[in-house]
Amino acid sequence: MGDPSRPEDGRRLLGSLLERDDLDDASWLNLARERRDLSGYPVFSELVRLLTHVRMTESEAEELWPMLLAHRAEMAVRLGRDPGIRIAVFDWLVNVQPRVKDPTLVEQAVLDRTERSAMTDWLTGLYNRGAFRASALRELRRAQRYRQRLSLLLFDLDDFKVVNDRYGHERGDLVLRETSRLVGKLVRDVDVAGRYGGEEFAILLPETGRDGAAAVAERIRSAVAQQTWVRGPLDDPFRMTISGGVAVYPEDGGELGDLFRQADAALYRAKAMGKDRIVWEYMERRQSRRHPLAGIRMRVSVRKGRDGRLLEAVAREMSRTGVGLTVAEKFEVGERIEMALEGVGPNGALALEGRVVHHVERHGDDGIPAFDLGVGLDERSYPAAAAAIETIFSAGPGAEGAGLIDRSPSH
Repeated sequence: MGDPSRPEDGRRLLGSLLERDDLDDASWLNLARERRDLSGYPVFSELVRLLTHVRMTESEAEELWPMLLAHRAEMAVRLGRDPGIRIAVFDWLVNVQPRVKDPTLVEQAVLDRTERSAMTDWLTGLYNRGAFRASALRELRRAQRYRQRLSLLLFDLDDFKVVNDRYGHERGDLVLRETSRLVGKLVRDVDVAGRYGGEEFAILLPETGRDGAAAVAERIRSAVAQQTWVRGPLDDPFRMTISGGVAVYPEDGGELGDLFRQADAALYRAKAMGKDRIVWEYMERRQSRRHPLAGIRMRVSVRKGRDGRLLEAVAREMSRTGVGLTVAEKFEVGERIEMALEGVGPNGALALEGRVVHHVERHGDDGIPAFDLGVGLDERSYPAAAAAIETIFSAGPGAEGAGLIDRSPSH
């Protein structure tokens, strides 16, 4: 049966009832009530709305349907043929109990196209802002009903105004259309993608947690970064990047507004951290102050995977729940790593475990690539990380692994 809260599944359920001409009236009514009670979908009122666009309460429509079926039988006797339920409903609401004025017959396929046009963005073909929010609310209610996770991704094209100013709005429109096409290729049929405004896009991922959402977001970020844009046959190509933020129900909020605020905050942080990256776990929501580690003599070794090689890394910042590192090799988003902070802890090294939440490739003056990693710590590492911060910043300037603690307010 699917989930009737999704428009396509609801339309499918109604269509299956309208096609059951093999049942007598009592059996048909019982089947309709059974499917309503099983799915929670207002079958009778939605049938009336589908056929006539007249809106009724479910109880009002359920009282009406036996009369509509009887009217169909009466019309069949008078005409000498079965007019079908659609004509019977139409005649009843136009002539017997008028609820429709100046009716117009429209082929369902034409009506579907008109409705889709009202719901989609003219440039990209994705859902427009209003339709996306309506769909997001339906998906959230579904996630709440079935106790499932739901992820929201917000993306923004970096420095898009520069493209419009340098290459013109026509080229900017091309970037928006092609970005939408890439998004469409990288999401599932059950996912919902929309143009949320200007150069901002939104994606809903039903039944998807943080790891899965981060993987999808990273694929989209990488696909856009690798795309080559050309203004014209004689012009140099240029590249675009996107920044993104992730929010997950129920961890980041129980209502739609909470999820949008959380994803937007993560997106803003991605921009502030240098763009071309995904922030999929907004650390500041835990109110854990980040302590910059620049200039602190602390060596870090990183194991890539549980059986991988040991790599040297540079720690840039640290909080109770996360570490910022620079390392010479690429790590994938979601990849689990082990870290050893040398010179910290009772045995000379503090072992922490975490997973990569974002990475950005950069090149120094020597042209050698390095990767800035954001590592979200495993819950078992939280107490150890908090103790490490106190150890590092309490030793005093000049000591091994020491530095000045950041006394600024939490942000």
